[in-house]
Amino acid sequence: MESAASHTLLIAETETELLPKELRDHPIVLARARRTGKDPSKMILQATDLHKAMREAGLPEAERRGRPDLFHLALTIATDSPAFTDGRMEIAAHLRGDRIVRIARGTRPPKDFGRFIGLMEQLLSEGRVPLEGAPLMTLEKGTIASFAKECGKPALVFDAGGPVVGACELGKGLEEGRGFLLVVGGFPHGAFHDRPEGAKTVTVSGHELLAGTVVGFISAALGDGAGNEGRARE
Repeated sequence: MESAASHTLLIAETETELLPKELRDHPIVLARARRTGKDPSKMILQATDLHKAMREAGLPEAERRGRPDLFHLALTIATDSPAFTDGRMEIAAHLRGDRIVRIARGTRPPKDFGRFIGLMEQLLSEGRVPLEGAPLMTLEKGTIASFAKECGKPALVFDAGGPVVGACELGKGLEEGRGFLLVVGGFPHGAFHDRPEGAKTVTVSGHELLAGTVVGFISAALGDGAGNEGRARE
């Protein structure tokens, strides 16, 4: 009999959003819209293409916004985790603008980044993917605090300011616990804007790490459910 999920991974404050209104009439954006045939209001903000436009428009927090690539990497690693596959870990994400993405068990995001962007554009525009049938991802309003309250689990926030824990120590603590909310920052640098009330802060390194690296560490700590480390697939 399958066990209920005991842990919840929240990839928090991911810098994934549709183009803000300040950018939609910018010449660079309009040129890109003509080239791709997309409505600017339904395009994902990507700093790699629009850094100049973001700077010229004076977009607030431009230095950390427009990084869906970080979400893509973290989500790809998380959904490949044995803990997610066998139901020991649920996955959700918190996006800029206080929106929560719920990820259905068995979901595998496209490995191709261009296809992932198309998926995110549909999700943020329509509220779910796919549009028909059982949803793989759904979108709803929600803050980190409200999600943590609904989750009802003690929270661990992975942040460079906390004490360093090793994979074995973390794995043992997660096994002995009654289930944790594991919060990983999905932004490129800087500090969390919000965090669950009463959360304990830990880190896997004394340095800032990208979300995908931390998620991989958590996946290794959880192992395959039988005390074994995961084996790379060919």
